[in-house]
Amino acid sequence: MSERKKEGHVPILDISDKCKDKRVIVIGDLHGCHDDLQSLLAICKFNHELDILILTGDLVDRGNKIKECLKFARTTPNVYTVLGNHDEKLLRYLKGNKVNLGSMSQTLAQCDGYLDQGLKDWLETLPYIIKFDDNKFVVHAGINPNFPIDRQKKEFCLFARHFNKEKNNFSDQTAPMWWTYDYEETIFFGHQVLPNIKTGKHYACDGGVCFGLELRAWMTGDNVVAVKATTSYADLYEYNKYVKDPLMIEDDYVKNGFLSKKEKDGKILYNYTMKTTCENHWNETTINSRGAIYDATTKEIISPCIPKFFNLGEKEETFLKNLPLHLKYECMEKLDGSYVSLSYHNKKWFTATRGSFDSAQAADAMKILEEKYDLNQFNKNYTYIFEYISEWNRKSPGAMLVVSYGDMRDIILLTVFDKSPT
Repeated sequence: MSERKKEGHVPILDISDKCKDKRVIVIGDLHGCHDDLQSLLAICKFNHELDILILTGDLVDRGNKIKECLKFARTTPNVYTVLGNHDEKLLRYLKGNKVNLGSMSQTLAQCDGYLDQGLKDWLETLPYIIKFDDNKFVVHAGINPNFPIDRQKKEFCLFARHFNKEKNNFSDQTAPMWWTYDYEETIFFGHQVLPNIKTGKHYACDGGVCFGLELRAWMTGDNVVAVKATTSYADLYEYNKYVKDPLMIEDDYVKNGFLSKKEKDGKILYNYTMKTTCENHWNETTINSRGAIYDATTKEIISPCIPKFFNLGEKEETFLKNLPLHLKYECMEKLDGSYVSLSYHNKKWFTATRGSFDSAQAADAMKILEEKYDLNQFNKNYTYIFEYISEWNRKSPGAMLVVSYGDMRDIILLTVFDKSPT
């Protein structure tokens, strides 16, 4: 494995040699709109022996012929596609991960019998970046303008929209779009529905066909054609609300009782509820809402959390027979206390427990920090996660703690999250 792969940089599929004597066609997100794809290919006079077709990903969800889109991309010669965020979500589902279905319910309904090992294996082969000319690249969502094309990470390729150049992240909804920054290469991308395909030197290929707008194609020679969508399968207004509010899913879970939400001093804290536990409603959202804290204005993560973990035998994947006991492992003691995070926001340090900014445990943990440590020595870009231990806490209502540590009153460091630019 290369060092870059270890660091999380995605490899680039270079097909530029294959493209030298062929016409290249780049088409935006399909989302199951196979009939519109065929209409557009007819206008382009696509010939798989003479042309190379590159798709910007998101073949699945929303449309009425998702299986046909997948089959076309898998079996047609000289057709390439990058992995989109919807495709990646389907891949995680096929790997056995629990995901929030949303629009993927259409994919599951339409692809019964097609969601097999072969499809999973094919999705795993899809690249995040395709190079088709000396200076031209295709990704699904975008790139990080702070880094060269060979140092991109999959999170940017799958999800990038807004980009805060100073903080080096794309979660700041008040920041400019990534494509507004100077960048040496020309990027062809989907993911974001824009009124025009040309955005400076880059190309926004997603015309919003699943929203009843259009399907776009760019061809060698800088020729652009489009077909108007025959049908609308999703509400563009709802989509734009989600784009503007990345915490919309969490807030929907709050309305349905699966998450609690606490707000204080411009911060938002999400925590899974007893309903989630009792109904076993675990997925990527609830598992990662274990005291996660966000800035209420920018929606940036302030305090990451340790994801929910499950005890031995609590879930099928934690049954003893299903554990990878053949691998090397190290046993460590897990103290029986309360989860406390320490983060820096709006020029001051604050503590919180899994479900509250104002719990007695959070307050006492801050007292311990101030008594024993100099907070000026802590890194403001880090979130520190502690286990808070005290005999009082063990006996407090609702604590449900079992192990007694006598007169011990302390905080034990569990882990540290580095939020600084990478």
